[in-house]
Amino acid sequence: QTAPETRSAVTDTTRDADAAKAANEPSAEAAAPPSLAEEVPENGDSITGSAPVLPTSGQPWEVPEMGMVLVYVDKGGLQREGRTVNLTRPFWVGAYEVMQEQYEALTGENPSQFKAPRNPVENVSWDAAVAYCQALTTREREAGRLPEAYEYRLPTEAEWEYAARGGVATKGTEFSGSKNAGGVAWVDINSEGRPHPTGEKRPNELGLYDMSGNVREWCLDWFGAYAQEADVSDPSGPEIGTRRVTRGGSWSNAETFSGVSFRSMAAPTPSVNPVGFRVVLASALSPPSDAAAAL
Repeated sequence: QTAPETRSAVTDTTRDADAAKAANEPSAEAAAPPSLAEEVPENGDSITGSAPVLPTSGQPWEVPEMGMVLVYVDKGGLQREGRTVNLTRPFWVGAYEVMQEQYEALTGENPSQFKAPRNPVENVSWDAAVAYCQALTTREREAGRLPEAYEYRLPTEAEWEYAARGGVATKGTEFSGSKNAGGVAWVDINSEGRPHPTGEKRPNELGLYDMSGNVREWCLDWFGAYAQEADVSDPSGPEIGTRRVTRGGSWSNAETFSGVSFRSMAAPTPSVNPVGFRVVLASALSPPSDAAAAL
């Protein structure tokens, strides 16, 4: 397996003595995501039982009839290459990578090489991932369940990294939720050469699963050098480019690629394996793409 193209990397860390064992065992703390086969409330009930019509600030949200759980992420900031990156608006991010059953429910298609309903969708292009988010936005807007000026979309690279690090609850670990990859990530040494159902490893501080490993995840941004300002707010990457950012590493990569600060990239089309995505519900942005035509 050829490693993804990259412009920067993190330093390898020494594994703890028991990391190899943890690497091959799903965590007892891992919670299985809802299945589309399970009963879903018809009135827009959230997973908290408070039954909001709209996503509520500070609370998780479940997209009705999709089994898609999103975690609330408060505004905050992170340090990158000695510079401060501020996230000035809260957002919701998928607790899990988009599953194949969720992708197929909205598109009628499943491009994945390793087919299983609760596995993350993979072998999907950036254009197709954006088109999925746009279709979900249309569905939820027509149902009256979208906050004003919000949309479902891919995370910006800054949003992705902030969430992967644990947001305001971050403990500063190299991988998402741990100093060792084995307990939180499916990577080359423990995956048996394939992706796994979402949510089998431990989550990070925010309750997000598989931010490290399993499948690489598309971000909204074009790949390019970070902004050089000492203090930047809500960056969304260069205005033009040839490749889009991917993050998180995958089941086929060495664990170094799964670090929360490791960057990789891929052409937005055609489909790329092993790349999938997760959605955010966040302030509306307009990526320069004809992605809607991909569905």
